[in-house]
Amino acid sequence: MEKKTLPQELEAVLTAQAVRERPIRLMFQDEARFGRMARIRRCWAPAPLRPVVCNGYEREFTYVYGSVSPMHGELDWSLSDKMNTAQMAAFLSQVSQAHPQEFLVMVVDGASSHRAKELIVPENVRLISLPGYSPELNPQEHIWDGPGPDGGGGRTAQKRHDHPSCGRRTSPQHYRLALDS
Repeated sequence: MEKKTLPQELEAVLTAQAVRERPIRLMFQDEARFGRMARIRRCWAPAPLRPVVCNGYEREFTYVYGSVSPMHGELDWSLSDKMNTAQMAAFLSQVSQAHPQEFLVMVVDGASSHRAKELIVPENVRLISLPGYSPELNPQEHIWDGPGPDGGGGRTAQKRHDHPSCGRRTSPQHYRLALDS
């Protein structure tokens, strides 16, 4: 089986029956995991004290689903405690409801939740897969590029949940502010 090129994929997806004269919006989707893993490290204590530390990892994660529309300069996003097919379906539904009058072509990576048979894709959304091992082709990947742990950008998951704009459509600048608050 020969792989389809992007124009061939678009031709297969953008049929007159599917589009029904709606405006077409091209979007790029990705998800990311933010959080912390507390690791035991050496520490100093004055003699004769010897600190007692429980040996175990503490993990807290928040998953962010995002899709960017480079032509419109808009970003749709959602926070989740999990990353699975059900959450991906919920995110697609959220994006579909945010753009009800448009036909959405969403470019996704090869994550298993994007290819699952159980994935429910709304009527006005079509998914196109990126070629394997090509994250550089997805502009949404760069939304996650931000200051790392030593750059001061990391915040706790709890602060992101408390932000008033969680789960709304926002501009990329507003999104960065939401993660940094």
